[in-house]
Amino acid sequence: MLKEHGERPRTYSVLWRLGFSDTPRRAKGDLGAVAQHKIRSEIAEQIAPELLRCPINVFFSHYSPFNPDNDLVDSAVSALKKKNHLTSTGNWRPGTFASLTKPPAKASEKTPDDSKHESEAVVFGKLTQIVKDMVPQGGNNDDRTRPFFYTDCGNKVVEGDISGGGFKPDAFVLRNEYTGGKITLSDGAVVAEFKKSNDPEVTRDNRLGVISAASHIMNNDPCRMWTYGISIEKDMMSVWYFSRSHSVKTDGFNWIEDPRTFTKVFVSFLFAKELEIGFDPSVRRVTYRTKECFIYEIKAEGGTRYYRTINPIFNPRVACITGRKTRVWEVEEVRLIDGSLANVQVVVKGKRVALKDVWLDEGSATEWEIQKTIFDKLKQVRDKDCEWATEGYLRPLIKEALTDFPRNLPFMQIECDGWGKETRERHAEAVADPAIIPAKNLESSASQSAMHTNKKSTMSRPSGASNRPNSVSSRPRYGSRDYIVKKQYRLVYSSVGYALHDAKDLSTSFKAIKDVTIALVLMFLAGWVHRDVSTGNIIVMNTGGRVRGLLSDLEYAREFDRINKGASDPKTGTPFFMPVEIHQGRKFRYAEEDVSHSLQALRREEDSSVNSRANSKNVKPVFSFHHDLESLMWIGLWVVLGKIVEHASSGKVFSYLFTNDTNPDPFRCDFFQGANQEVVQDAFHLKLRKRCFSSFSVIRAWLCKFCSSPKLDKPTRSDFEALFNEIYGCFELLAEDADKLNDDIEFIPLPRDIRSPSQEQLPSDDNNDRSVPDGQKKGNKRKRKVDAGQLSSRSQKSSDSRKRKSSGPQRTSMRLQKAQKH
Repeated sequence: MLKEHGERPRTYSVLWRLGFSDTPRRAKGDLGAVAQHKIRSEIAEQIAPELLRCPINVFFSHYSPFNPDNDLVDSAVSALKKKNHLTSTGNWRPGTFASLTKPPAKASEKTPDDSKHESEAVVFGKLTQIVKDMVPQGGNNDDRTRPFFYTDCGNKVVEGDISGGGFKPDAFVLRNEYTGGKITLSDGAVVAEFKKSNDPEVTRDNRLGVISAASHIMNNDPCRMWTYGISIEKDMMSVWYFSRSHSVKTDGFNWIEDPRTFTKVFVSFLFAKELEIGFDPSVRRVTYRTKECFIYEIKAEGGTRYYRTINPIFNPRVACITGRKTRVWEVEEVRLIDGSLANVQVVVKGKRVALKDVWLDEGSATEWEIQKTIFDKLKQVRDKDCEWATEGYLRPLIKEALTDFPRNLPFMQIECDGWGKETRERHAEAVADPAIIPAKNLESSASQSAMHTNKKSTMSRPSGASNRPNSVSSRPRYGSRDYIVKKQYRLVYSSVGYALHDAKDLSTSFKAIKDVTIALVLMFLAGWVHRDVSTGNIIVMNTGGRVRGLLSDLEYAREFDRINKGASDPKTGTPFFMPVEIHQGRKFRYAEEDVSHSLQALRREEDSSVNSRANSKNVKPVFSFHHDLESLMWIGLWVVLGKIVEHASSGKVFSYLFTNDTNPDPFRCDFFQGANQEVVQDAFHLKLRKRCFSSFSVIRAWLCKFCSSPKLDKPTRSDFEALFNEIYGCFELLAEDADKLNDDIEFIPLPRDIRSPSQEQLPSDDNNDRSVPDGQKKGNKRKRKVDAGQLSSRSQKSSDSRKRKSSGPQRTSMRLQKAQKH
């Protein structure tokens, strides 16, 4: 039974849909459909360690869209003088911003027309005309015209293609001049937030506004490579650059005393080219048959190819801006007629493929390169190399997979790929600074603290788990890392399936897991480890009535190396399926568990649990073959505990086994080592409690042996061969049991997707199509935004102890339940 420890209750959201993840170590949570302004702290908490600070001159020379020369800045300053915004000496006209430079007057001294006490809206509303007057409408200098325009947003709600928007920035630099109506996020190039005060709490709130808006821009628009921001707190101004590699805030400068630098900042934005300011020329937003979609241009081997999106398969909304930011689309290949995006032709009518859009470290091997290397290794496998596999069981499956090479391999087949643009390199003077986001006042807003604690929760820590604070809610760590340049990579799979987390029944789920076990066996034969096995990387295909599970996402796969020390940049992703010792960052060292005894003998009492932190020697683990198998075990447990209509205790156990923290919960560590077995077994569905849990117990015991036995500190090839035989046998039994019990097990219905009507599936095509590129549309009209309240669903039969909120096939951030209710 779960024991009450009197600890402050914690709130968890279930990772209902998990997506193409990055590899360990740091969690990046999905934000679901929660309004952006309600989760600013959550977003900033994850982005903070990736923020750097640099001098303003470094920004102009290295990070700004372009570095305006003196002539262009002089021209803008002269224009402001002519409009009487600046004096002949280059200072602001007296009284323009007096309320920012003078202390508040006493009540007895106030007068109705005193400019020193103007409201925030009035003070910063003056910037609209000032920026407009920097250069006359349509003015140009040298080879640069003015394609971007500043507008004050007032109280206007900015909309996007994904839910969770609805925030109100103070101002935007737009790529279309604002003439009224809605402000559309896809046109926003630079977001700005202003405050009259420089109080630490006000400064924090202002900067959170810039960061969260930039996060939403980068989530919302596939056409965006990087973006910019401006923050003003009283008389101090900073400029921001956000990219997939790293993000930078400039040192603040006094814009009241230095109007020229203020002007130069805006000139660098207003006169920028679309590519310079972050709009991707290889992804174009178009309207096809009243629906918005995107056309991707891929410079593949053999020539340029174009793909039009039909339906988003995985389009995550995550807090962090840096990282891989994978998107996956169902697409169809098109060819341009007369080189125009407005007139395209479908290459093969009815053929649908999957396109993956991801940012990789510069110089890293691509998935196709890695797959080719693994396939070349597999071509060399001979019958004698498989003699260790159980005859009549695992061995024939290996041989079948290697027959009709590579069609039968349990891997996603790749059609083409290509590189795109890259982010800026980190400048030597860009340094980490925790003070960029002032520390949060612990007594601050209830809406933010609600994300970390649900006061209505009755959940407490089970026996066997020690008290500790949530690592996610603690102050971010600023470790040493390289901030490697990221580069766009696009890959097209030759078929379309769906991720395991979208499987609708138990039988399909475990058939796919069993097939992926074969994929891991083949990787073992090739001498490679995957290092990122997750539900998003297991693709379910239904071919000719046969369900198959295929393994994908090989970017982080590596040839097995016992002495590999890993990269300095942390690999990111969900910790749900991380092997425990990889997640905690150190090897186990415990007494060996006898896996030859009965399953009852494999279970230990909870009070015999050995705490990992007390006995670990802090030896960093090397990712090995058994770690990939452990990820499969956690996936299987996630299916059983997280996707089935459950009873109350399954929600509690799930919350301790599966957390989004940067370290595993002690309950999970103890379970993996043999404790808490009865507690977890009781959380299983009644029909799965005996046979299925027994299979998981054998898997867990074998994997724990490989992590904790001194005899297996350096396992041999024969050790791994025995392991694969045993683990596959268990997953085979689980698949058989799942098939038999499938009709008795009810899965929680999938939530509705969060995509807006503009992203819904397109109608079937005629061969000749007319598309309207985004730049050719008039005005700022966009499709109606879907109400966030309509975007998540849950089974009415589900327990109130766990509510599943979702934003599509992706990771769900924790401690957001309360925010989702408001």
